[in-house]
Amino acid sequence: MIFINNINYNPTSIFNDDKVSKNSTVYDTGKVKIFTDGEGGNIRLTSKSGNYHYEMDAYSDDHLRLYMGDNDTEVLSSVEIMAKSGILNANDFYCKSTGKKFSDFQNGVDKIYNKCIASGSTPISKTPDAICTAIDNIKNNSGKRKLSGLLMVKSEKIIRTSGITDYTLNKTTTAVQIDKAWFGSGCRNASMNYKYAINNNNISVSASESDFANYPFLYTIGIGCSLLASGINSIEKSGNCSTFNFKVDSLPSNLSINEIIVELTNTVIGSGESDKYITFSYSYNNKTKTITVTPSITIHINTNWIANIYKL
Repeated sequence: MIFINNINYNPTSIFNDDKVSKNSTVYDTGKVKIFTDGEGGNIRLTSKSGNYHYEMDAYSDDHLRLYMGDNDTEVLSSVEIMAKSGILNANDFYCKSTGKKFSDFQNGVDKIYNKCIASGSTPISKTPDAICTAIDNIKNNSGKRKLSGLLMVKSEKIIRTSGITDYTLNKTTTAVQIDKAWFGSGCRNASMNYKYAINNNNISVSASESDFANYPFLYTIGIGCSLLASGINSIEKSGNCSTFNFKVDSLPSNLSINEIIVELTNTVIGSGESDKYITFSYSYNNKTKTITVTPSITIHINTNWIANIYKL
C-alpha cells in the first residue's frame, strides 16, 4: 500500500490480473474512487455534500452504465450505452437548446397516432412511415368516418352531431344506422317508415308512427359514404324472425362489415314486441353477398324490412 499526497494508491490491483475479478479498491480520495467488484470495473464520483454519488461501471460485457444514487438508494436513475449496437438507453433526454425532453417528442407522436385512429385510419406502428401512410389514407378517403354510439335527443328527435364532427354533413354521403331503438305500443303491427334529414349539421329522424322517438335511441353514422344499393327487401317477409337478411349480388366480395352502413328505411314490429328497447347488430357474409341484421329479440312480421346499403 502506497500513499502519495494522502491518496490511497494500490498499484498491485492495477497490474495483477488476478485482482481484477475480485473486490478491491485501486484508487480512493473519498470523492473519487476506482475499484472492482463482481460486476467488473467501476469509477465513482461523490458529490460535494456527500449525499449523492455518480458511478460508471461495466456490469455487462456489452453495456456501459452510468447511474446516480444517494445514501439510501444505490441506483436512482441510469443511462446505458450498449456498445455492440450503439443504442443509448435512458428514461428520458433533455435538450438544453430547445428546453424540451425526448418524452415531449414521444407525446407528440402519440397525439398524432391517436388523431389518425380517431380519423378512421390506424397506423400499423408508431413509426414515421406508418403514420405517414395512415395520413395518406385519411387524405385519400376524403374524410370518411364512422361514428358509433350517437344519442338522439328525445325532445328534439335529432342526433346531435355538429359538436362531434368537423365535417359538413349532407344526406347524399351520410348514412344512418339504428343500433338501439324503443318501440312503443303505437308501433305494434305497423309498417314503420323512417326518414332521415340533415339541418344545421344535425341529423333528424322521423317515422310514420308516433311512438318511435319517445325514448333516446343510439345510432351509428357514416360520413363520406357512397350508396351501394337502395330499397332492398329482406328475404324474410312473414312470421317470427330472429334475423333479417338482405342479399345484394352486386356487393363487393372484399367488403367488411366495418365498411358498411345499413340504413333501415322500414321495419315491422309485432304486437308482442312493443314497449321495449331492441338492439340491432350487423354482419356481412361476403361469399353469399348477404348482410344480416340481428335484433336482440325474435320479432313477428307480416311484410319485408327494407334497407339502403352504404359503403364507407
